[in-house]
Amino acid sequence: MRKMQTAAIVLGAMLAVPMTGLAAPAVPGQTNATAPKSLKPAKSASAKATSTATHSIRGVVKSVDSNSLVIERGAGKKKKEMTFALDGTTRRTGDINVGSTVAVHYKNDASKLMALDIQPAKAKGAARKAAAH
Repeated sequence: MRKMQTAAIVLGAMLAVPMTGLAAPAVPGQTNATAPKSLKPAKSASAKATSTATHSIRGVVKSVDSNSLVIERGAGKKKKEMTFALDGTTRRTGDINVGSTVAVHYKNDASKLMALDIQPAKAKGAARKAAAH
């Protein structure tokens, strides 16, 4: 009986040793390509918050002052107003007046749209007419 217990313990130890050898050593900064998604490191919230994704849009200026710009897009039921925050880093080129068409490059900054660059743009209808003539 004692020989059987000893044999079982030795057999268990022999099976456990090769299994630990199969596990890859953890190397900081390196991920295992075959690891399930649940084991791969997730992007941190700060990495998502520092994302510098920018967008651009065209519209007609409804109002503009030193702190904000409101443009209108679309026509009829699809008409939509967008308000952008402006600061000292916002680049402005050309004349930006009420009624003019502008192109705005912006980013989502917390809960507001922060304008990065504002420049005059030809209205789509005017550009099409010019191209046709």
